[in-house]
Amino acid sequence: MKVFMTVKNYRCFVRPARIEISKGFTAFVGVNNAGKSTIMRFLLEFRNLFGLLNYNNLFQSLRGDAPRFNPNYVTDPQEVFSNLNGEGIEL
Repeated sequence: MKVFMTVKNYRCFVRPARIEISKGFTAFVGVNNAGKSTIMRFLLEFRNLFGLLNYNNLFQSLRGDAPRFNPNYVTDPQEVFSNLNGEGIEL
């Protein structure tokens, strides 16, 4: 099974970055300063969000009853947003 995710306005990713994650082994390969570490940091900081996206929690979110999400290991939540524009993160 493959999962495709697009991230926009997260740290250095102002333009959309598309990530493909497959069952088994996934590698991030690229030149220096391409954002490989940023993608790994995104997966670490937002891993609790993925647990909230199951059917029941999504239904609760739509009703406004879901628990609030905070990124892991982030002392200032504003630091996860790109500082190159004033837009929010898009997944």
